[in-house]
Amino acid sequence: MRSFAASPSIDEALYQLVNGPAQKGAPRGSVQKPVVIGWGRQDRVCFPGQSEKAIRLFPDARLHWFDDCGHFPQWDAPRETTRVILANTG
Repeated sequence: MRSFAASPSIDEALYQLVNGPAQKGAPRGSVQKPVVIGWGRQDRVCFPGQSEKAIRLFPDARLHWFDDCGHFPQWDAPRETTRVILANTG
């Protein structure tokens, strides 16, 4: 987290996240490759209930739940994260 917080681009990224344009999503049928949205069941940044909106915005996506994970499954469950990425990419 220290290196993440110290990143020179984090302030701009957070500013845009809060003040930038809302994500428009991708209408059904517009995405040609598999899309997987990974969500930690213990995420306290993007609460699990918000996953419903993500699926509405990206209806072709599949939602993958990471048990016992917070906002960063690549840290909390690196092996499972790797398996999900490799199973859904070329």
